[in-house]
Amino acid sequence: MKKLSKIFAVALVLAMALSVMSVGAGAIAATAGTTATLVTDVSNLAINDQVVIVAKNANYAISTNQKTSNRGAATITKSGNSVTLTADVEVFTLKAGQSAGTYAFAVTDSTYLYAASTSQNHLKTGTLGSYGSFNITISAAGVATIQSAGNTSRGLMCYNPNTNNGDPLFSCYKSDTSSDKELQIYKLTTAVQDTREDLPTSASAIVDAIYALQAGESLSKYYKYDTFSMTGTITEATEVWNDQYNNGTVTIKVDGNDKAIVVFRYKAGTVDVNEIKALAVGDKITLEVTGAKNYNGTFELDMPTLTAIQKATNDDTNNDTNNDTNNDTNNDTNNDTNNDTNNDTNTGDSDDTGDSTSLVLMMAVMALSVFGMVAVVTNKKTV
Repeated sequence: MKKLSKIFAVALVLAMALSVMSVGAGAIAATAGTTATLVTDVSNLAINDQVVIVAKNANYAISTNQKTSNRGAATITKSGNSVTLTADVEVFTLKAGQSAGTYAFAVTDSTYLYAASTSQNHLKTGTLGSYGSFNITISAAGVATIQSAGNTSRGLMCYNPNTNNGDPLFSCYKSDTSSDKELQIYKLTTAVQDTREDLPTSASAIVDAIYALQAGESLSKYYKYDTFSMTGTITEATEVWNDQYNNGTVTIKVDGNDKAIVVFRYKAGTVDVNEIKALAVGDKITLEVTGAKNYNGTFELDMPTLTAIQKATNDDTNNDTNNDTNNDTNNDTNNDTNNDTNNDTNTGDSDDTGDSTSLVLMMAVMALSVFGMVAVVTNKKTV
């Protein structure tokens, strides 16, 4: 049993050392000054074209900022049938959708835009499915209707001026005939390359990278990845599970880094919900992460998937107690040894500098004492 425990401990250490793994090639952000041309007929679109999605009546395109439930808006400059892009514009690679005749907007090699909800206005990034397969029609005036093939309830992609909040965005809606929400698709005249850095391989370095983001920025703006795995210890159990929304929120810290990361609205994945509900401070969780950002000063993993739980055990507490006890014992032993050594050393020093006569007298007294003890013992034996 002890041998199995040791093997498990070694495996756990290895797993923790590999607590972060990045995958994939990453999304593509536009290079400032890149130009694109308006597409006025769907027949002008081809698989692997690089495209941007633009508000018809506003100087905005879908940005690289994937928010919790929608996409941010990046500024552009229009001139006739051409637009000049800024570095915050997301460049999508056009791919074939899941069903015949549909298209998908690839963010990375394995993630795509999709209409995420049939009851709420959401536009998210995830794996390819029917909700991320879009029927596209384009009018002669260049108005693009982009409708999810799988989500007919709230699957119409639109621009939203969001005037009341002063924060324009792009999302999917039930239907909308407002001209201020119409979209256009522009195709890049020259393909852009992904010049972002590879994601760091350690959890601690990724946390530092997240903390380097400015308010409103996402990790994907500077680093290329599809997903990464992160393991951390819960330091604050804000809401481990919400039955109404089927998600939870906690705060974690990874090994070797004291910076706190909010795990915002994680999903259950394959982990049993009852296990999730029992989560507490001190437990370790492993997550599959697709997005991380600085949300107005809060550094968070955005809606990751929970893949594993490691409960804090009594053994951990006992080990800590034993370690403390052993340390105390070792300290006492060391102190005793040091004291003995010091006493011996100090006695030696005194003897070296003391009076030799005193030493002779001391030895004489000891000899007499021993002689006396022997005599007493002898007398007792002969009585």
